[in-house]
Amino acid sequence: AGLSGPAVKYTALANVRQMRQQLKPEIDVVGVGGIESGTDAFLFLLCGATAVQVGTCHWKEGPKCFDRICDELKQVLSEKGYSSVQNCIGKLKPWSKEGAALTRAAKKKQSN
Repeated sequence: AGLSGPAVKYTALANVRQMRQQLKPEIDVVGVGGIESGTDAFLFLLCGATAVQVGTCHWKEGPKCFDRICDELKQVLSEKGYSSVQNCIGKLKPWSKEGAALTRAAKKKQSN
């Protein structure tokens, strides 16, 4: 037994980011670990994954999770202004005070 699913998501995201930065661009990186939604898939793509794998969610929810995650990913891409998955791969911006402030403001606006 070991850790999987949401318990490993943030470590997996960091690993994908590091691998993308260290490998040649022609080498694909597959994001695995804690993908349960379109937003999760989007985060892995931003970190540099060229594909994602869904495991625990499929085990818990069954094959219907794939259509749901794809639909959610399409929605996130549209909301963020991306016309395709390829356009968002590796586009994670470095942390900044300004970016953090924009994120907090957007979340606050969304909750109102």
